[in-house]
Amino acid sequence: MANSELNFSVRLQMLTDQFNQGLRESRSAFEAATQSIIGNTNDLRTNSTRAEQALTTLFNAPSNDLTAAIQNTTAQLNGLVRGANISEEQLQRAFLTAANHVQNLSNDLDAARAHLQNMTLAGASLTSIQQAQTEIAQLEQRLGQAQTASTELGNAMSSA
Repeated sequence: MANSELNFSVRLQMLTDQFNQGLRESRSAFEAATQSIIGNTNDLRTNSTRAEQALTTLFNAPSNDLTAAIQNTTAQLNGLVRGANISEEQLQRAFLTAANHVQNLSNDLDAARAHLQNMTLAGASLTSIQQAQTEIAQLEQRLGQAQTASTELGNAMSSA
């Protein structure tokens, strides 16, 4: 009888040890997962603050610096490896800011082209016509940069 009690005691001790080892492993896995969640949450909070600051800078940029502000905001958003919380209002405002900037440049370009046409019809000097053509070329370049920057901003915001 003592031998069977000893076998039972050994088996019970082995099962208890295995159970305790499983608990220790589960606790370690739970603690690691908890730390990961806390780290990810902190990163998300920090990134959300950075995204909000970048968007605030964009919203407050003067019109002549808007393309650069869009590019800077895009670069900052692309640097947020773990994403950010951006409100729907902020998204809409950023898209609207970029779209309005592109539209304003397009309107400026149309006006410059119309002015060149009027100058040509009125027989303006060659120097005046060349200045107008240079202005048009610069506006075309600025418009292209703004369109590219706006597209890249949209891509960055959709992945932030």
